[in-house]
Amino acid sequence: NNNNNNNNNNNMSSDSSDDDDDDVSMQSSEDDEEEEEEEVAAVTVTHAEHKQHGNASYQQKDYRTATGHYTLAIETAKQELESIIAAAATATTATTTTAADKATEKATDLATKLASYYGNRAAAFTMLLNYDDAINDCDAAIAVDSKFIKAHFRKAKVLCTVGRLDEALKAYSYGLIHDPNHAVAIQERTQVQTIQKRFLLAKELLAKMDASSSTQHHNQHHARQALSQIQLVLAACPSYHDATLVKIDALSRMTSSPARMDEAYALSTKLMTTSDGYETNNDLIYIRANCLFHQGNLEGTKNHLRMILASDPDNKKSFAMIKLVRALVKKKDDADQAYKQNDFATAVTCYGQALDDLCPKQNTVYTSKLHFNRAMAHHGLRNHAACVADCTTAIRLNSDYQKAYMRRAASQLLLGAKEDCQGAIRDYDQAERLANTPEEIKDIRKKSKSAKIQLSRAGKKDLYKLLDLSRDATESDIKKAYRKMALKHHPDRQKGSEEEKKLAEATFREINLANEILSDPQKKRRYDEGVDEQDIDDPHAQPGGGHGHSHGGHGGGMGGMDQDMLFEMFMRQQQQSRRGGARGAGGSHFGSPFG
Repeated sequence: NNNNNNNNNNNMSSDSSDDDDDDVSMQSSEDDEEEEEEEVAAVTVTHAEHKQHGNASYQQKDYRTATGHYTLAIETAKQELESIIAAAATATTATTTTAADKATEKATDLATKLASYYGNRAAAFTMLLNYDDAINDCDAAIAVDSKFIKAHFRKAKVLCTVGRLDEALKAYSYGLIHDPNHAVAIQERTQVQTIQKRFLLAKELLAKMDASSSTQHHNQHHARQALSQIQLVLAACPSYHDATLVKIDALSRMTSSPARMDEAYALSTKLMTTSDGYETNNDLIYIRANCLFHQGNLEGTKNHLRMILASDPDNKKSFAMIKLVRALVKKKDDADQAYKQNDFATAVTCYGQALDDLCPKQNTVYTSKLHFNRAMAHHGLRNHAACVADCTTAIRLNSDYQKAYMRRAASQLLLGAKEDCQGAIRDYDQAERLANTPEEIKDIRKKSKSAKIQLSRAGKKDLYKLLDLSRDATESDIKKAYRKMALKHHPDRQKGSEEEKKLAEATFREINLANEILSDPQKKRRYDEGVDEQDIDDPHAQPGGGHGHSHGGHGGGMGGMDQDMLFEMFMRQQQQSRRGGARGAGGSHFGSPFG
């Protein structure tokens, strides 16, 4: 029974507490809201504190975070300022006049702080190179407090940075109204005026190059002066895009320096990709076309000029340039085709016409290429002196032209004089300096070694010179030269003194030796590699006179046979081959070399 009573009491107690639970729940909810309001009030940050956080981030060079804190400071200060202004506007009775005055004073003080917050954020935007927002913040600061001279001068500096020089001068003037004796601002305003003068001078120098018929030397001098002036402008105004365009123009006119041309093209690409409006700027596109032309990229030049003419069909300088480029391309194509068909004489003529009539001399890269191509055509004609001359011009225009060094070296060796051999060795040294792979270096060193061997022979007997041949002589050339020289120096044809006849006999022996070696491909190869003529038949003989194991102990040529013995054998053969007795005037015992 007691248990039942207890249960009943519990049930009654439970039933009667429903309304009490609602009251408790409502009371708990109100308590939670009060706690939340207290927490919100506890974490509220003042505009002054936001500004301090911004300053800390700025000092740590975290400018993006700094702009966030300054933005919070600005918004908080603006809300507070609006509340103060609204409160002051409601103060209409005499009893509230004092309060209104206080509110106005407080609003003025807060406006000054708000202006400084805008100034701080403008400084952070400037460090982020966000110049438009920096200028807008300076304007906002001045709108809040027109006497805030820091905003005037900061705005002037940013305007100078982006090249808005007239506006920068106005900003300095407005600031100096409030502080006429501000020495730093006066000095900076004078610097802006100097920058304007330098910019105009650079443009005038470039315009002078267009208007005058000055020599290449004078034009290069004007370009260097313009570059010097505009670099000073950009040092003070690093984001002055029009000044960057002038710098690109000045660099592109320094045609004697391929590195400057490359710099101009790279800078033009950067300007087109980072600055609005310049990707369609015809002046910039024309400069890029000029850079490509002087870099030897004629197809790229034509593409850029077509872009200009598509939007401006009456652009005279672009039309004239594309006409020149097309004519130059056609003439070079004609020369290249003739060369491929082994019509070297026509190739020489066409390359010459391209050089003399079409390609501007200041285009050193393409002129150098044309000279090298003509050198190759001269080589095809075996005109080695002309080949060397064209290679020399190509190298003068482009000191890193490895192919020209290699071609000139080979042609100098074909000429064969001592000074030619020395020049070839120097050229191979330069070519090795420019080589890119171990295989190239190995090949060049091998050629250089052969050149040194040939140099060691300079001043000594030269089998090629004995037959009046160049070193690239063909089998047919050798045969013809031998017949000509043998006929000239054949002893039977000599009518002079005994001494002259003996000299002719000696020369005749040497001519036969030269023919013996040069008409045999294997012997000729060994001789060209540097093996001495007296060691040609020694398989162990080394270039430059070195020997391995000798055969039979004889050091003479032709298998150790003495040259006099060889001559006697030759003469005996000639006597046996006579037909009908002695031939030639005087009935000499020497026969004909032609059989």
